[in-house]
Amino acid sequence: MELKSLEIKNINQISLKDINSKYFTQKESHLIKFIPTEFKSLLALRFACSYHFPFVDNEEELINETYHESSLFLNITTTFGRQLIANLEDDESKKIYYYLSNREYNYNSFFNDSQIIDFVEEILINQMAFRSLEYGKYFLNYFTRIIVEKDYEVDSDIKLKIDSLKKSKTPVKNIISQLEKNSKNISTPEGLLLTLALKKYLLNIKVSAVEYGLVNLIARQKILILTKNIQQYKNIVNKTLTMRWDLNQSKGKGRGGRKM
Repeated sequence: MELKSLEIKNINQISLKDINSKYFTQKESHLIKFIPTEFKSLLALRFACSYHFPFVDNEEELINETYHESSLFLNITTTFGRQLIANLEDDESKKIYYYLSNREYNYNSFFNDSQIIDFVEEILINQMAFRSLEYGKYFLNYFTRIIVEKDYEVDSDIKLKIDSLKKSKTPVKNIISQLEKNSKNISTPEGLLLTLALKKYLLNIKVSAVEYGLVNLIARQKILILTKNIQQYKNIVNKTLTMRWDLNQSKGKGRGGRKM
């Protein structure tokens, strides 16, 4: 089956905390029919957990971070799951979804319901073989927004750096060079993710399909590490963007690079 590109839609993700507050008084044996937005929100949480599950060492930590929605990076996967649900294409998938959304559930066992697990694995997760680049693009967009906290574009010093990078023959190499001065304590995949984020932010040039594929792999496999190190990434980016840069743009012999 050939899938169309995702049409990114506005969604209203209801937090598990809010859903819990509505249903926490229900008895164990009481069955619930969720309203559509609640059902989609719960299904997206199950998708996020399932997508990262094969690659984590601490399964309990993944479950807690996902369902408590305390990880900004895991929340990106959750909202991507909502986009998958909003873009179901084939009639069979829609038929199964319609049946599940109109079922009643034991609230306390929703995430372990066999039909929910089957739908997530067979309909949503299976799509990711074709959607991995779209997920990489989606993740990188939000990752960049999260780690670049300030609007550096209004800063004259940053504008000067951007102008100089655009004139450079090796702009990405220059970004890597500056990042490396502040990122000695992170892994190579983390450094690559930061490089792509700053490449996107500072240069606003097209990210390749290969790069989006790498973002997908890093995010899927390293999500708990990314979650733990979020403040470190923000600090690295802040230091990198505010430090004095050495951009070697000299053309004459014996002349040093331009510092900014």
